[in-house]
Amino acid sequence: MKLSDLSKSADIANVGVSSNPNSYEQTEWGANDRMHLKLVSKWLNDNSDYNISGKKHDFIDLLDGRDFLSEDNEYDIVILHMINSEGNRLSSLHSSSNWKTRLKSTGAKYIFCFGGGSEVNHKYLGMINGYIPPVDEGYYQIYILGK
Repeated sequence: MKLSDLSKSADIANVGVSSNPNSYEQTEWGANDRMHLKLVSKWLNDNSDYNISGKKHDFIDLLDGRDFLSEDNEYDIVILHMINSEGNRLSSLHSSSNWKTRLKSTGAKYIFCFGGGSEVNHKYLGMINGYIPPVDEGYYQIYILGK
C-alpha cells in the first residue's frame, strides 16, 4: 500500500512542521500540536456532533518533503499548525490563493488555523469560497463549510 492510499483514508489532516506528536515528543512542536488537538476536540465537542476520538490522522510534516499544496487528499477536518506565511520555502506553490484553493479542495467541514500574524491564518487567507467567515477563538480560527 502506498502512503497516498493511507492518506486518502484519513479523517483529519494535521499540517505543519514536525507535526507528528508521536515522533517529536521531546520538541516544542509536538507539545504544541497535542495542545492544538485538545483545543480542536474541545471546540468540536462544544459546537458540533463531530468527535475526533478514534478518527484516523494524517500527519503532514512539511519538513519531511510532503507538499500539502500539491496533494489532492480529502479530509473531514484540516488543522494548520503554525505554518509560516512569509517567504515559506517548503512549497513552490506557497501563496494565499493556492492555500485557499487547496483547503477548499479537501472538502473539510472544519478548517482550524493555529498561529498569529506571520502564520497561515484568517488574516493571511481571508475568505474561502464556500465557507462562512472564520470564527476567531483568539489563539486559533475556524472556517466552517457553509450549508
